Amino acid sequence: MSAQKFNSMQLIAGSIRNEAPVRQTLESAPDRLWNVTEAAQFLNVAPGSLYHMVSQGRVPCIHLSKRCLRFRMADLQAWIATKKSKS
Repeated sequence: MSAQKFNSMQLIAGSIRNEAPVRQTLESAPDRLWNVTEAAQFLNVAPGSLYHMVSQGRVPCIHLSKRCLRFRMADLQAWIATKKSKS
């Protein structure tokens, strides 16, 4: 494999891991439902932590099926606001 091809593959892989496109998507479509990864990024927690909070009933979510969770930005913002007012 040539060095130029390897470098271009690294750039592509780096852009896939980049969080900026996900952040732009989150901010540009507030009405759409978020998956666990997007909601966790919004809340600044690990996806595993978010799953744990959902299992305890601490975070508002939508169960589309037994294994499919979605989140609304407005619900998460309201949840955050209630947490801020208690402390």
